[in-house]
Amino acid sequence: NGISTASGISLAGGNFSNFNSIQVLNFQTGILCGGSGNIYFFNDDLFVNNGTALSVNGANVQFKDSTIFGTTILPAANVGVNATGAGSFFVMNGGSCALCDISISINNNTIATINGGIFKFNNTGIAQSGGSQLTLSSSNFEITNNPTDINIQISGAGTFADIIGCEFNGASLTNVP
Repeated sequence: NGISTASGISLAGGNFSNFNSIQVLNFQTGILCGGSGNIYFFNDDLFVNNGTALSVNGANVQFKDSTIFGTTILPAANVGVNATGAGSFFVMNGGSCALCDISISINNNTIATINGGIFKFNNTGIAQSGGSQLTLSSSNFEITNNPTDINIQISGAGTFADIIGCEFNGASLTNVP
């Protein structure tokens, strides 16, 4: 059967939407969050094997204690969160991203806060560019896929990150750096 070419859920209107304990599996885009000033809250949700689990474009998203698996087996694939746009705010409290090609992509002036995130078996943990802002605290980056893994990649004029109290462990599953 494979991955659907559609979005599981597409959100573009409504001032406040709340999603608790849902599962989104096998879509090209699991959930698409758009609409300037709209607020979307995700609590204790599961995203598995989506091309992009959560796409944020110009919206405000709170992502709490939710889990993203880019795929179910190695090699890592797909994108966990893609947040873009000057009006986008992405906040992650707790939760985990595993087996993703890129766990979280923050770009084009998005403002993001990640607190207590767990990142495992990803090719790139966080990719940040295009004048975006990131505050990252109390997060763990552990268990690498290969020697070329990148935990955090920051590039582009005006892009900055505050990284506070995080753990970076470059060991593989067999505890080899």
